[in-house]
Amino acid sequence: VSEANIDNGYAGVSFAALMAVGQMRDTAALEQARLRSEDSDPNVRIAALFALHRLGDQRRTTELSQYLLSHKDARVRANAAVAIGRMEEPKSIKLLRTALRREKKDAVTMQILEALAMLGDSHGVERLKMYGFSAVPDQSALALMCLANAKNSEADELFRFRLSVADHPEIKLQAARGLGRLGYPDG
Repeated sequence: VSEANIDNGYAGVSFAALMAVGQMRDTAALEQARLRSEDSDPNVRIAALFALHRLGDQRRTTELSQYLLSHKDARVRANAAVAIGRMEEPKSIKLLRTALRREKKDAVTMQILEALAMLGDSHGVERLKMYGFSAVPDQSALALMCLANAKNSEADELFRFRLSVADHPEIKLQAARGLGRLGYPDG
């Protein structure tokens, strides 16, 4: 991950770069992650805290739960859910379930369910599968995307069904993506 991407003036690019640093456990970017954990944008701080956690510095990891449970901006709560799910720690399931009970925004709910599915929580998987059958195209496509991101093998039948039975191309695309992420050539 390039230093320029981490220090990019656009928060979305910095967020993505710092998430990649954490996913790859790129220790060369440790100091930059520490610096960005003080960024003025809470989304960049979330990604930096995630990167720090994955690089072994877990002193500030609990701040992620504060963003998830109490930040006024739904996008910040959703990004906190993404980071918590990608930490790959099943002990986070309780926190995510608490957030799920409190959450009122659909997009944040979907991100929390994705995080739960990534951690192997059957309730999160089942709710996403239910949303995947939704007649509301945006809701169905988002649920399929979340299941694909979680690489949940329990969703392969849903992906196949939605690939063959869907009126909207975005649903078919997400179903195909899900099959592809699971390693099926028909995806």
